[in-house]
Amino acid sequence: MPIHVSEKLKPYLIWLAVTVAIKAISPSFSGLTGSLSSLFTGVILLYSPCIYYWYRGEKMVFLKGKGILASLCWFPAVAGASIALYVAYVKLGGGQFYPEKFHLLTTSGSMKFWLTSLIVVALPEEFFFRGFLFDRIEGSAQTKIIVTSILFSITHIVIGFSLIRFLTFLPGISLGFLRHKTGEVYTPALLHTLFNLIHWASSV
Repeated sequence: MPIHVSEKLKPYLIWLAVTVAIKAISPSFSGLTGSLSSLFTGVILLYSPCIYYWYRGEKMVFLKGKGILASLCWFPAVAGASIALYVAYVKLGGGQFYPEKFHLLTTSGSMKFWLTSLIVVALPEEFFFRGFLFDRIEGSAQTKIIVTSILFSITHIVIGFSLIRFLTFLPGISLGFLRHKTGEVYTPALLHTLFNLIHWASSV
């Protein structure tokens, strides 16, 4: 007899399945480089929503957004405010910044690192959390922002607990707000990349 799952529960069950899959298989990648391990995680985060939307024959509206003007207006405003808060957040987690690492981000050889951070890490995570989950979870925009930030934080904690991972709820709020204002996941992915690079430049 087929099991009928409520539409309200489906995004949470998919999130749980994805989190468990990443946690269960990631030890097998412990001997690989960080980029390959992140690539595996990114594939799961991208393919799960794609299969869901393909099966239902629905469009991913978060790939279009509200228009380039909305993105251009909201990104610098949200990024400017939240990056300052993120630096404080990293310090709250015990981080100490190394100026020489920031310098490495401006060299000609840093492009690969930037692209890897954006395409392999930030974009898949935003595609899943601020794209798929934000789209499918029912409730107001405020509810969607808070709930996706909580799930975002829990996934990071399950994969590997640390104070800095616990506090990912805070930047998740900024990313969710930017998703709400722009209607797309590209600018949240760019901001997510900046957050990750700031984290990389610290000793956390």
